[in-house]
Amino acid sequence: MLVANSATLPIEKRNELIEYRWAEVGGPEWLPVLKQIVDGPANPNRATNHPNREYALLRLWQVAPEEARPPMLQEIAKPRGDIGIGVLGLLPERTLPQFEAGWLETIRRSGAADVSFQLFDRYGSENTLPALESIYEAHRGDWACFPQAAMLRYFLRLNPDYGVKELTAALALRKTTGCFRSQLSELHDYARMPQVEKLAIQQLDDPAPSVASDAAQALQRNGSPAAENALWARLEKFHRQWKDNPEELLRRLPDMTGLGSENGREWSLVQGILLGQAWFADAATVRRLKELTSPVRQSELDSALQTLESGEFILNMIWWPEDELDYTLGWYSGKGMANFEEKLAQFPPGSHFRMVTTKAMLEAHKAEFAEAERVASESGQIIEVSAPR
Repeated sequence: MLVANSATLPIEKRNELIEYRWAEVGGPEWLPVLKQIVDGPANPNRATNHPNREYALLRLWQVAPEEARPPMLQEIAKPRGDIGIGVLGLLPERTLPQFEAGWLETIRRSGAADVSFQLFDRYGSENTLPALESIYEAHRGDWACFPQAAMLRYFLRLNPDYGVKELTAALALRKTTGCFRSQLSELHDYARMPQVEKLAIQQLDDPAPSVASDAAQALQRNGSPAAENALWARLEKFHRQWKDNPEELLRRLPDMTGLGSENGREWSLVQGILLGQAWFADAATVRRLKELTSPVRQSELDSALQTLESGEFILNMIWWPEDELDYTLGWYSGKGMANFEEKLAQFPPGSHFRMVTTKAMLEAHKAEFAEAERVASESGQIIEVSAPR
């Protein structure tokens, strides 16, 4: 009935079904509707009262990849501004050299959308490396944050030494833009590269708390196990500096907010140790953190300690908005099945995870739920999933 009457539904309601309720209503029956939306006019301003082409193309890819491939390639060749890299990056190809000349021309004309740079990050080959290096250098220090981060990821993938050199320069250029404040965390998986991790560890001592906080966040998400020691060392140094006047941490200068304060630096170091992907914060870790942190941090650490002692943990697994697993395990969160399995296996034997989901979600991802139960069983843990509706 929904499919047959989709043309009579308000656009907002149709968007809601395709975006948020696909697990309940989605299926191949929607192919004609999805194709019609994808082939329709672009909506570069993302107005909510227009059909959502991005999600229509995503759902088309999920139910019929062979039908989605031609319009996806067409959009990749000439992006129209309302479909992002989260969808356009789903093709299995490593590179798409046939489109690089067009992307370069768009960037040379200036005013290119962020996705044009992100397409180089995702699909760019070595063929255009010299040209993109030249374009980047001509505007070094003046790039907006999304294009700069995309080009740095592209350089790190294809020319790591050059990428690290330009990343170091980007962190030092602080007059025109504020991109240096979030540059390291915007590198995503490339922060795992040893050269980048070394640079992130150095930035923990940066005079700007926002830069140090961003470095801690990058290490938290993508650092190797060795990065935990660096976070501890910086927190101990911080403790020695502030242990005699912790109340000063709550005072902010007029131009300091959030992570731009020393209070934010401490918070990021604590979070980095407590939430690191490559290590697990056991009871001894949490108690040690309490000894080194200011009173304002004590309550959240007490909460983590109580959860650990109970052995009862929250579990949440959702596949939205782009069909990639987004998970919560106790106080940890992350993306991707590989990261989920790595983190789940770190919990102590006897851990009990509880989750409430829908029958539609359970059915749509039964293979992933079964894999989660397998990993938990091998680690001596229990996963309890209920689906009342």
